[in-house]
Amino acid sequence: SLGIQDEIKIGDKAYFHYLVADEEDIMEQDGEKYLRVPVYKIFCLVREGVIIPYGGFVLSKPVFPDDISEVDVDGKKIMAKVSASGLVTTTEVSYNKNMSIVHHIGKPLKNAPDLGVKPGDKVMMHKNSHAEYEIEGEKYHIYEQQDLLCIISE
Repeated sequence: SLGIQDEIKIGDKAYFHYLVADEEDIMEQDGEKYLRVPVYKIFCLVREGVIIPYGGFVLSKPVFPDDISEVDVDGKKIMAKVSASGLVTTTEVSYNKNMSIVHHIGKPLKNAPDLGVKPGDKVMMHKNSHAEYEIEGEKYHIYEQQDLLCIISE
């Protein structure tokens, strides 16, 4: 047992990595299609519009330098370096992709330590340990709590 303690309820929307399921996992009942997914691969639920982190996962957003902002170019949102006057100076931006601000953190798995991380903490995670997903219109980095390296104090 992984010790996932949160309960999934009928009507919850579940988010998981897209490679977890394929055509063989689609089931049909009473004209409705359902997807069979291993519960330990679910990283969050959405219940009544509220994001609930699941199974020891963390949802965070990247930390950008002050001169990098999200801008709208021809209807597409991209990251760009923006001058003090608001002009886009370049779309070639670099930032530390392993640093982020925690927005949602699930309960630790069974036998895993409570890391003392809470929403709002700036953290560093293992290189290449996260994936980016859009959840309810917001982009998040998703990773397991075990991939957290440290809390960054300022």
